[in-house]
Amino acid sequence: ITREKEEETVTVFLEFTDAELIFGRTALFIIHFFTIVVSCNPQELCRQRMAIRTSERVERPETLRHSRLNSVSSQFSDGPAASPSTRSSTSSWCEEPVPSNMDISTGHMILSYMEDHLKNKNRLEREWEALCSYQAEPSACSVGQGEQNSKRNRSDAVVAYDHSRITLKAENNHSNSDYINASPIMDHDPRNPTYIASQGPLASTVADFWQMVWESGCVVIVMLTPLSENGVKQCHHYWPDEGSDVYHIYEVNLVSEHIWCEDFLVRSFYLKNLQTNETRTVTQFHFLSWMDRGIPSSARTLLDFRRKVNKCYRGRSCPIIVHCSDGAGRSGTYILIDMVLNRMAKGAKEIDIAATLEHLRDQRAGMVQTKVRSPALS
Repeated sequence: ITREKEEETVTVFLEFTDAELIFGRTALFIIHFFTIVVSCNPQELCRQRMAIRTSERVERPETLRHSRLNSVSSQFSDGPAASPSTRSSTSSWCEEPVPSNMDISTGHMILSYMEDHLKNKNRLEREWEALCSYQAEPSACSVGQGEQNSKRNRSDAVVAYDHSRITLKAENNHSNSDYINASPIMDHDPRNPTYIASQGPLASTVADFWQMVWESGCVVIVMLTPLSENGVKQCHHYWPDEGSDVYHIYEVNLVSEHIWCEDFLVRSFYLKNLQTNETRTVTQFHFLSWMDRGIPSSARTLLDFRRKVNKCYRGRSCPIIVHCSDGAGRSGTYILIDMVLNRMAKGAKEIDIAATLEHLRDQRAGMVQTKVRSPALS
């Protein structure tokens, strides 16, 4: 695999025509991620690929299963991170390599996937066209569309399904309601959500949002939108700029704000339940440069952001709350990218973005929905 071939692979998915879609954007981030993985040492990968083909003639399958792909040991490390800002009130987090458990067959599958897309440049568009007619069942949203709850929705187009919504404890709610426009997102375990996809809080739902954070046991929030874009409100400012604020029975104290680069920052909050006096630390990762109906300027920056989120989350079993404005477009794209890449890192033997997206849409309406046109990512 040459550098020119790697660049061509990325370009194929970046340079869509007028029909370019967010679905393609998701795939292109994944492809770019794979390209970063391969470019760590493409000669070594090819050497191992040839070696494994030769050894297949003499080795047993059991032996092959334990072969490891050393050339992607830094699959989540895409170069030195930008130096944290001196304005940060927290110390720099150490950057540690993330050990790879991607076996050689998974590496080969990734190469085959890239090669297939080079040969079939319209594949993503055809898959998207098929997905456009997909209809989740069941898809009733009667609770969220009811008279009392409709005002709690930022968008009428994205409302939590009745069968897949976060239910708050009404007795602890400031308006005695159990509704919030947020959906649990499962991966493999139907009993425990891996994510919660939520709309950005409205001024009237900030207390509901922190109640959801508390009751779900959440310790990591991923925010993918600026507070406003071109004068249009995308999300209410739901945390204090300094000191603490009280939202119904939840006190939120800003502990630190750590600016990593111009694209994202990290905030740490001290969350206290005033009824029980219990406390918890919550970390918010805020990506600043992903505009509505657009894409980040760099896949590498988003992957660096994702790596820091996952480093903070490592070892936890609670869901990660992911929100943008409506909790579907950018949130759906991020969850789809994270879910597929996590499966790859665990040794999945196939890449099926379309099927994974259908799985997400079964749980929340409109996940990865918007048609875009964008420049190539650097």
